[in-house]
Amino acid sequence: MKYREVYGRGVNPSALSRTLKYLSDDTDGTLGLISYADNPFVKDARFKSVALTKIGRTLQKILHGETASTFQSKIKNQINV
Repeated sequence: MKYREVYGRGVNPSALSRTLKYLSDDTDGTLGLISYADNPFVKDARFKSVALTKIGRTLQKILHGETASTFQSKIKNQINV
């Protein structure tokens, strides 16, 4: 299934870049949910990968219902899940 089929619109590269930067733990990032990892096989910055940080993994567990949290229902209500 493609992103466009699910959300009804495409994703342009600049919007994706801004969103990833917002989620990142970089100096310009805000939420600290993901971190960038260099690709050891390619020396091009465009081929970096992302991974969840400890905070990101905790949020993932809360959203999947794998852990008990007092904030779980608040978070799910806030993002309409």
